[in-house]
Amino acid sequence: MGDPRRDRPPEDGGGYFALLAQEPARGLLRELREGPLSLAELQARRGVAERTMRHRLEALERMGLLCRHPLAGDRRATGCALTEAGLELALIMAEIEVVAARHGLGSRLIEVIAERRRRLILRALIDGPRTFTELLRLVPGLTHAALVRDLAALRAVGLAHERGGGRRGASLHEVTGLMAQLRRALLRSAGWRWRWTPHGAPRMAGDLAGLIRLSAPFVALGPTVSGRVELHVVPPAGGMRGWSDVEVSAAAGSISIVEFDAAGKPDARVQGTPLAWCEALCGAAAGGLGIDGEIALAEALLAGLVAALAL
Repeated sequence: MGDPRRDRPPEDGGGYFALLAQEPARGLLRELREGPLSLAELQARRGVAERTMRHRLEALERMGLLCRHPLAGDRRATGCALTEAGLELALIMAEIEVVAARHGLGSRLIEVIAERRRRLILRALIDGPRTFTELLRLVPGLTHAALVRDLAALRAVGLAHERGGGRRGASLHEVTGLMAQLRRALLRSAGWRWRWTPHGAPRMAGDLAGLIRLSAPFVALGPTVSGRVELHVVPPAGGMRGWSDVEVSAAAGSISIVEFDAAGKPDARVQGTPLAWCEALCGAAAGGLGIDGEIALAEALLAGLVAALAL
């Protein structure tokens, strides 16, 4: 049998990120991300009864986020450790908590974005300002009353705001700069989805075009880097939902999004699966990405994106 901390969790039924909305689960992930602890240590730190703690640990274990084992020297005692997937999820949670603390939001930020429907709304808004009617059309299963509540929740934590400027006087809803500050956590959560639940990765498992839009203002390239690059997503074997290609133009040290029907052929094309993109943009080796055309241009753009997402 292999190392239990490397065992993959089962396919996601939609509950992994919803788990982060629950303080008891967040507390356990927080305690265990620094290393294994005994059941007794966890009880003492969290101040709960043994039976309650066992129920909480069993829930994380069923999801493949935690493993339990007898302690060396005392096989009657139980040791608890996060699996590789559990530790990665705990570190994503920590990144969101850092941003929340910076803005005095406490647990409210992670509780808001842990709700799947709100993540889908944010996904739609990352692509650009939307009217209320457009959001109803773009987000599956969304009702008028639910959208009113969700937009209010997103505004309350500063992730979205409302302004005029829509057609026929309609209001527009759009993301704020706070969403851009979460870009690293969004990238890592997308990578988590594709690495651990590839066949169950939902529509909100990140989006290349959205990540590039959020990161573009922070990309700094050399003054001589110039040209257009198409960033292409190759569907993985199990299929792909919600990921889209994007084309960018590099000039004067910055990048901008280019419409695909712009005149002329791009100078370079970078392609890879969603997981390969996530790993490369997180700073891992870009060996999973293929480059055609001007290699130096593509590599400079990738380096600029990695640096922007590391801020």
